[in-house]
Amino acid sequence: HALEHAEPQRARWLREVLDRRRDATSAEDVTAARALMRQAGSLAFAIHEMNSRRERAVRATRHLEHPQLASLVQAMCELFLEPIEAVIAAKGETP
Repeated sequence: HALEHAEPQRARWLREVLDRRRDATSAEDVTAARALMRQAGSLAFAIHEMNSRRERAVRATRHLEHPQLASLVQAMCELFLEPIEAVIAAKGETP
């Protein structure tokens, strides 16, 4: 997302950072890359996309005659999103 929505020069820089080996990437690079992704709206986009996909997955099971399946899908979504609940909450999105 950031690669497509950042200014071309900044997107090229980000691509270079992402292509580096981990040990060749500085803490300053990581901080700057995170800031660029936030400025480009990538965090908000990712959260919105995750919520949208979760809602579609849950909605797809509602018409089935297997309530346990809907419950399982909902529980799996919660499990997958649990590690980033604080990030989602900080952005004001509801999981």
